[in-house]
Amino acid sequence: QRQMCIRDSSGAVEAQTAAPFNLDGVIEQTVLLDDDALTVVAEKLEYRNDMAYLTLSLTNNTEGELDVMTSTLGYSANYVNGCMMTEGHLSAQIPGGETAEEEVGYSLWELQLYGMKGIGALGLGVRAVNDEFEEVFKGIIEVTTSLYGEDSIDSGTFAGFLDSCLLYTSDAADDLI
Repeated sequence: QRQMCIRDSSGAVEAQTAAPFNLDGVIEQTVLLDDDALTVVAEKLEYRNDMAYLTLSLTNNTEGELDVMTSTLGYSANYVNGCMMTEGHLSAQIPGGETAEEEVGYSLWELQLYGMKGIGALGLGVRAVNDEFEEVFKGIIEVTTSLYGEDSIDSGTFAGFLDSCLLYTSDAADDLI
């Protein structure tokens, strides 16, 4: 059980239970990118152990090896529901002509800190370089879920409150009050 500890302007502490995360957001198999160098297919979105996992098939359409990555210092353009974040890390080396299946993970707890109650859209800033370190693709790919466009999946944000903290058990909240 997750609880939020919020201190109001008088200094009083109030524990609030975070709204449950909507796990109904699913995707259909979707081709996100198909060019001469790389094909990216979103296969499925699953929820396990307070995480959302996006499964991607990455096909190297070249003869040489490709390094495919997201959320790097050189190019970090990942987002969930339009909110930029570092969640969604991917790093894969794919031999020429082969396909690799990779999972990209998103912490539901962190998404809730950003005020999200469900996933409507996942964007990944993808960068791919060949074995000669030449950039063969750099851009944002996006997949939308069955919750896309629903107002109920975003509820404002918990982040930014100086006197707030996220507590994972009700016992910890009782200790602060």
